[in-house]
Amino acid sequence: MSKRDFIELLAPAKNLEYGVAAFDYGADAVYIGGPSFGARANAGNSIQDIESLVRYAHRYDGDVFMALNTILYDHELEEAHRIIWEAYHAGVDALIVQDMGILEMDLPPISLHASTQTNNFTLEKVSFLEKVGFDRVVLARELSLEEITNIASHTDVELEAFIHGALCVSLSGQCYMSAYNGARSANRGACVQSCRKTYSLIDANDTKWVDNKYLLSLKDMNQTHSLKEMVDSGVQSLKIEGRLKDITYLKNSVGHYRRSIDEILNNDHTKRRSSVGKTVYDFTPDPKKSFSRDFTPYFINGKQNSIANLDTPKSLGEYIGEVDEVSKKSFTIKSEVELANNDGLVVVQSNAQTEGVKVNTVVGDRIFPQRMIPLSKGDQVYRNYNHQFLHSLEKSRTSRKRALQVEVTEGAEIITIRFHVDEHRFVEQYLDRKELEIAKNEEAAKSNIEKQLSKLGDTPFYMSQYRFDLSNAPFIPNKVLSQVRRELVEALIGILEETHIDGSTLIPNHVPYIENEVDYRANVANRLAVQFYERHQAKVKEMALEISKGTRKNKMLMHTRYCILNEIGKCMKRGHQFALPLMLVDEKQQYRLDFDCKNCFMEIYSTK
Repeated sequence: MSKRDFIELLAPAKNLEYGVAAFDYGADAVYIGGPSFGARANAGNSIQDIESLVRYAHRYDGDVFMALNTILYDHELEEAHRIIWEAYHAGVDALIVQDMGILEMDLPPISLHASTQTNNFTLEKVSFLEKVGFDRVVLARELSLEEITNIASHTDVELEAFIHGALCVSLSGQCYMSAYNGARSANRGACVQSCRKTYSLIDANDTKWVDNKYLLSLKDMNQTHSLKEMVDSGVQSLKIEGRLKDITYLKNSVGHYRRSIDEILNNDHTKRRSSVGKTVYDFTPDPKKSFSRDFTPYFINGKQNSIANLDTPKSLGEYIGEVDEVSKKSFTIKSEVELANNDGLVVVQSNAQTEGVKVNTVVGDRIFPQRMIPLSKGDQVYRNYNHQFLHSLEKSRTSRKRALQVEVTEGAEIITIRFHVDEHRFVEQYLDRKELEIAKNEEAAKSNIEKQLSKLGDTPFYMSQYRFDLSNAPFIPNKVLSQVRRELVEALIGILEETHIDGSTLIPNHVPYIENEVDYRANVANRLAVQFYERHQAKVKEMALEISKGTRKNKMLMHTRYCILNEIGKCMKRGHQFALPLMLVDEKQQYRLDFDCKNCFMEIYSTK
C-alpha cells in the first residue's frame, strides 16, 4: 500500500489532557502547540507534556505533530532551533511550520509539514514545497475536490485537508487586517478576528448597500457529506480545526468523524486507517450539538452561496424550530426536538437580530426562560447549549483499546507466555514446569489461565486472539498469572511508547521558487527566510508587514475566495452594477474592495 492509502483523522490538542482525549475518542494523530511559536498564542505547552503525549499516542501507533507555525524574528531563531531539537528528542513525529527560514537551520531528521499558513492554494506551490523537502502539505481550505484531485495526481507529497471547524475568510497566511489594525498578527498567532466584526458596505456615491452586518464572518466548515470524495481525491489526512475549543467539542467532533471515516474504510479495502485501536463510545456523536456558527461545505463542491452568517458571529448550534405561541412568561416552539432545563437557545428574530436565552424549566411543550425576551410567532430558534448532551460528554468514559494476541506454549521444560501486537513487537515470560503441579482438572486449569490472562481492565489492550498449546495443562496459581499479566502489559506498553521512526534528513537544494521576487505576502521576517528565498532564486523585495518600515497604505489586507457581493445576491458577473470602488466601513476606518470577477476572488485593501 502507498502512503496515501493510510487515512488519518487529525485532531487538535490544546494541551496534554485534550491530546489524550483525542486519541481515546478515535484520532489517529493530533497537532499541538509547543512552548512558543505556534499559530495559537494562547495554546502553548511544555516539551515535557508533549513527550508524555507522544508516548501515549505511540501506544496506538498514533502520531503527534507540533505546531511551530508562526513567522519568526531574527532574535527568535536560536530559541526556535532549540525547541525543534527538544521536540525531536521528545519523539515528536513531525513539525508544522510556516517560516521558510526553518529550512535553513541545522535540523534533526524529523518530518516537516507545510502549514496552511504557507498559502498552499496552487499545484505549483505544493510541488515546490515537496521539492524543497516537506513531507506533507496542509492544503488551503478554499480548494475544491477537482483542484485537490489535480494536486494529488501531480505530486507524491502527503496531503492534509480541513474537514471541520472555523473558517478564516482570507486565504491562510494572507490576512493582515489584524496586524494592520492593532499590531497583533495572525501570522504570529495573535489574530484579533477582524472578520467577526460588523461592517457596512458603501459605494462611491455613499449609497449604503448593507448596514452594520457581519459581512466577513463565515459559517463553520463541515465536510461530513464529502468525506468519501475527499479520501478518493488523494487526501491522506483529514483535519479538525479547534485548538482553542473546549473538550466537549473535541470529544464530539472526533467521535463523529471517527465513525464516519470508519464506515468509508469498511467499504473500501484499498485503504486503511493510519493508527490502531477500537474505541467504544458511551454517547452518540453529533456535531450539531457542539459549538458551531451553522455549517457550510465551503468550496469543496465549487462556488457556493450562503457560506457566511451575516447576523451573528456566535455559536448558533442546532436548529430547533419556530416560535409558535408567546405568553407573558413563556412560549412554545413548533418542533419535534425535546428541550430540557438549563438548555441555551438563540432566537433569530424577524429583523434578523439574534438574542440568547436560557431555559429555566420546561413544562410539557411550554418553555419558561430565565428571562423573557421580545418574541414573535415564526422567529427561528436554535439550541447552542444542549445541557444533557454536554453533561454526558463531560462524564463520558469512552476508552480505546488495541488488539493483543496472547500465546501459551511449551518447550522441553518451560512454559512461554507471549503478549504481542505484531511479529516485531512482543514480550515473553517463562515458567519452569518443574515448579508447577499437574492440574487435577485439566479443562478447568486451561479455562482459568485464559480467564486470568484476559483480565486487561484499564490497560490499552483487549485480547483479540488466544492460543493455548500445552500438553498436560498445569495448575498455575492466580497470583502468578496476575503478576505475569501485569509485567507483560507494562513491558509491552514500554516498547510501544518508545517506538519512533526518524524522518528524512533535509538536504537543501536550489529548486527555483514559483516567482522571481516576493513581497510582504511571503511573510519573510528574518535573515534565514531571506537566505531561503535567495537560495531558490527569488529576490525578497519587501519584508513581512509585521516588520516592514514602508507605507501601509493601499496594502492588500485580505485575499479571499469568498465574495460579499455573491453572498448578498449582487454578483457583478450576473449584471449587478455599483459605483466603484466599494468600501467596507467599521466604526474606525474604511477598506477598499477589489473584485477579480474572472477568477472569483475578492481583495480587501487598506486606505490609509
